[in-house]
Amino acid sequence: MAGAWVSSCYLNTKGFPKILYATLQKLGIKVRPKYEGHEYVKLGTEQCEVTVYIGKSEEFPNITEAWNVTATRFRFVDTYQVVAHKALWYLCQIYEEPIAHTPMRFFPLLEKNR
Repeated sequence: MAGAWVSSCYLNTKGFPKILYATLQKLGIKVRPKYEGHEYVKLGTEQCEVTVYIGKSEEFPNITEAWNVTATRFRFVDTYQVVAHKALWYLCQIYEEPIAHTPMRFFPLLEKNR
């Protein structure tokens, strides 16, 4: 895959992509998360950059913008898990009040003082 861009939704993948999709559905975000990434070599080291695009919620009009998160690691298989995990962190902060009454409230936040 070196150099080629890959785009997928990873709906049937175990781990964080599946949890991310289920959480998005619960929050009223009907658009599937879209993962785009590519592997490349930088200074003799293989690297992979993946971005996940998250849509806006239909149920929470006060949060009006779609957003994205990017992660860089060494292999695509690991990186799309990392970026989904990172997106879950952001979701827990952006939708802090609605998530407060779900099991997602136990998910660790990025900002430790919240």
